[in-house]
Amino acid sequence: KNEVFVDTKTYLSSRRLCNHQISRGPLESRKLWRNVTFYLKEKRVDDATEEKHKLEQRQRDEAKERKEQGKKWETQFFHEVGEHWVYHNPLVKRLKNKTPQTQRKRPA
Repeated sequence: KNEVFVDTKTYLSSRRLCNHQISRGPLESRKLWRNVTFYLKEKRVDDATEEKHKLEQRQRDEAKERKEQGKKWETQFFHEVGEHWVYHNPLVKRLKNKTPQTQRKRPA
């Protein structure tokens, strides 16, 4: 028997709760990708692709500049362990310590 799990044509989406754009840092993902998202919502795929290419090229240029200057990429939410990136305050740790996500701290 076939049945519809979710009818995306009648599905009402809800707005996500997130910080106001002004309070976000310059490297926050939603802020960086807002033009791409806008053009995709407007069904302007060519413009979205162009914005995506601009963003990615800017990121490549910044990475090249950091490398030339011997600067290391500073992360806000992850730290490097060997060849892997680990979230500073994973859910398992928050549940164990029962600390809200707003109290994120970088491990020692």
